[in-house]
Amino acid sequence: MNINNNIEIDFDAIPIETFWNIGDKAENRMHRIHAYPAKFPAFITSKAIKYIEEQNNADINWVADMFCGCGTTAYEATRNGKNFWGSDINPVATLIAKTKSQIYKDKTLRIYFEIINKEFSKKEISQDEIHSINERIKYWFKAKQIEDLLKLKYSIYKSIPERSKYLSFFLTAFSNILKPTSVWLTKSIKPQVDPNKKPANVSDAFIKQFEMMRKANLENDINKKSKVNIENINFLNKKIRNPWAQKGAADEWVDNLGPHPHDYQFAPGEKVDFKIIVKNTGNTTFSKVEVKDTLPQYVDYVLGSGAVRRDIREITFTHGELKPEEIWEIKFSGKIFPANEVPNENTTICVLNKAEVWADGQYDQNTAQLCIRKEKVLGVQPPAGADILPLGFFFLGISTSGKYLCTKLS
Repeated sequence: MNINNNIEIDFDAIPIETFWNIGDKAENRMHRIHAYPAKFPAFITSKAIKYIEEQNNADINWVADMFCGCGTTAYEATRNGKNFWGSDINPVATLIAKTKSQIYKDKTLRIYFEIINKEFSKKEISQDEIHSINERIKYWFKAKQIEDLLKLKYSIYKSIPERSKYLSFFLTAFSNILKPTSVWLTKSIKPQVDPNKKPANVSDAFIKQFEMMRKANLENDINKKSKVNIENINFLNKKIRNPWAQKGAADEWVDNLGPHPHDYQFAPGEKVDFKIIVKNTGNTTFSKVEVKDTLPQYVDYVLGSGAVRRDIREITFTHGELKPEEIWEIKFSGKIFPANEVPNENTTICVLNKAEVWADGQYDQNTAQLCIRKEKVLGVQPPAGADILPLGFFFLGISTSGKYLCTKLS
């Protein structure tokens, strides 16, 4: 493969890995129960799982997809007997993904379908309900389709329990008939009216959609033992379980992990400012909080309010009561050893600062890495803002040079 000026690439010279060309199984009909833009071939997930397991000689237990869309990865993961967790900010996407990742009893589907049709046939929509419809809906749908869609939506919710998985099945069916029953240009994914389009009859479209989804469900071959959890959230705000914590422990649940800390670089003899932030994120007041900071190797303590043991580079800070949501900030300074006291076998040496916190039987710790460069191209600062690395019960943050490396412990 030849790359010239990082722009021109000879694609014909790139070797083809035939492993990724085609799937080992036919794509299941469940992938086609609802239209969705930019779906990738389903077999890629199965191939990726197989590839990772073979390369690492290990079994995959969980597959996660933070942008799961309509659930292609979710379905293929469960089809391969893997547990799955996924999220998406689009509620339609997660509705489809949840529906695809379930197996439904055909008899129950047919019973609910008949109940919905009976409700639909006797439901009447008032003019007040029509007038209350958003104007944008009236732009895309004709009056008859609006009335029938209102009737169908009402019938679905009236016929199926709110927490039943069968509700998502029929809501997915409802969602997929919206485009054919509107004046939206059929083959366009962008909003465009087709002035010549004759919108489909709502009842006919729903019957056709139901039969298609029913047949897909009959061919559904996902593993019934797989656990599936799909959430309509922004995963950046998601709290997750700490896999290293014991069940029921204070640090069992943690905030979503953020970016990794940058390695801050300093010169021999340069000052290093530290800040530790402790926040009580629990519901009870701590009677006493103690923080112990162990300075990195080749860093000497200069200034601060703690009790210092220079022989082991340890500084201890104590605080009285710390109420819920109350914050305690600790600041102190250190200094990098002179150049003649820093090993010279490497140009750059990276070391860790460690902070530990105790409060009424609770404990946690956090570290921040800094690097010492013996050349004078130094003082590289982290970008503005805090890097968030949540771990447990307090909010324990360490910073160097005025920029935080934070850990939220909840």
